[in-house]
Amino acid sequence: MTEADMEKTIEQLITRVEALEERYAFAEATVEQLNTVIISQQGNIEQLQRLLQQLTEVLKSLPLATHAGEEPPPPHY
Repeated sequence: MTEADMEKTIEQLITRVEALEERYAFAEATVEQLNTVIISQQGNIEQLQRLLQQLTEVLKSLPLATHAGEEPPPPHY
């Protein structure tokens, strides 16, 4: 292998390493963005679970509705 071939090979390797570094940086930024979204969504889920629990408690405290057959007919009958 000549010196020119070695230099060309080294340049190709440097180019490949730089491309890998760019891809890694992009992937790392993407992971950070996804992590931020996941944290936000988890907060929303917890808030919705608390709200659902409150609504469940309110519904449990309400008196049971009568069946449709037991209700008096509407005034137009």
